[in-house]
Amino acid sequence: MKIRKQGPRATKEALAIVRRGGVIVFPTDTVYGVGGDALDRTVETRVADLKRRPREKTFPWLVSDIDMAK
Repeated sequence: MKIRKQGPRATKEALAIVRRGGVIVFPTDTVYGVGGDALDRTVETRVADLKRRPREKTFPWLVSDIDMAK
């Protein structure tokens, strides 16, 4: 599914995709990010495949605060 919108509605749609185990592409300040639910191993595999990333190379986890990291 392609979402080419911005704002609260687009955020809700992207969140729904992530909750269903989907992968999203999103802009950051310098590059586009590719992500999904970091706790879903299927998503990790799909992102690795999309990026053609070696399996032994780990991914960073981005969190909003220390509580989320815990």
